[in-house]
Amino acid sequence: MLQHDIKLEEIGGTSIEPTGGFSHVDILIAPTRYFTSIAGLLPIEGDAPLVLAASAKEAGEITADHTFNVGYGFAKFKAVQDKNGLESAMLGEKGGKVFENKLTVIVRGTDSETIGALRLLKNEQLIILAREAGTGRYRQLGHSRFAAELSEATPKIAPEYEGENGVTFVFSDKNVVAAPIYTGAITMQPAA
Repeated sequence: MLQHDIKLEEIGGTSIEPTGGFSHVDILIAPTRYFTSIAGLLPIEGDAPLVLAASAKEAGEITADHTFNVGYGFAKFKAVQDKNGLESAMLGEKGGKVFENKLTVIVRGTDSETIGALRLLKNEQLIILAREAGTGRYRQLGHSRFAAELSEATPKIAPEYEGENGVTFVFSDKNVVAAPIYTGAITMQPAA
């Protein structure tokens, strides 16, 4: 088995501009059954003739395009600004560590479309792209071997008259990397 020697170079850094949060109007979701092919990460080890990641950057991003069945694409979630986040926790023992990625998305309102989306998504295998507000990079949950799922959902009707109604969606997956960056083409759901 080939094991690639990837050198760690400069990682991290600071910016004088804000870089946190997700774009509340650019969270994309699609069931895996909509796809013809789901692009993946380059491996960091394996048997020839695999193409292996040659840098830390290549080990953390998906550069190939996802392709959809004809008539399908990503649907867009419009979430509440400054309320959406991603956490990636490392799980497992030495030699078997993975990351559990959790994306929390809060959607305003409890209308029939939102309640219906809960019903449609509760048992689906999903691919999700969420665009970072500061950098514009898309982070991906779900992949061909372990799709993302709706792991928690909390519709809430506020008790106060001035309160806000909404639904908290929590999507999660497990991956060998903390929610990789997707740089491929994005196909949106065609208008019905």
